[in-house]
Amino acid sequence: MASYVQQTKGSILHKIQDYQCRGGLNRMGCSEDYYDPYFCMGETFTAGELGAMTEQELNNLCKLAEFITGALY
Repeated sequence: MASYVQQTKGSILHKIQDYQCRGGLNRMGCSEDYYDPYFCMGETFTAGELGAMTEQELNNLCKLAEFITGALY
């Protein structure tokens, strides 16, 4: 299992805000973008909710999202 690398709060928020949708669909017709942890976090939480999280909370959320999206893919 790969280990997660800690990031700064600014780096995480930047990746979420600057995510560029790819627009592809999987076999079930769902957007391939949902396999990207930063897209998922941006779709699940508002900018205000993400901004209110601590750096450690965001890192924990990123780690969870990366492992889940990797498993689903």
